Amino acid sequence: MHASAGPESHRATCERLALIEQTKALVGPPARYVDCENSGCFVRVPADGANVRRHPNGQAFLALVNGTPLVVLQWQERWALVAAACNLVPTGLWSDTQGVPLDTCHR
Repeated sequence: MHASAGPESHRATCERLALIEQTKALVGPPARYVDCENSGCFVRVPADGANVRRHPNGQAFLALVNGTPLVVLQWQERWALVAAACNLVPTGLWSDTQGVPLDTCHR
């Protein structure tokens, strides 16, 4: 007999899946901005954060700080379709290159 997850656990799982669906975005190129070499995937750039787009070469709509955990949903040539693996919150800072809000994980 297996112990089943309670309603709270099920709700948390559903909320996380909903977050993934709501925050689908493209960042790239993955070789430079998405690090999946260790456990899990993370934003890794030689700057404060990586700009995030809704489609390849599109307008950036937000930036994610270095170390933001990601779920890679799909690789598309030089781009990765990703979702944040946490609840994102604004840092109050803006991307220097694109002028979009810089977000981080809620702690």
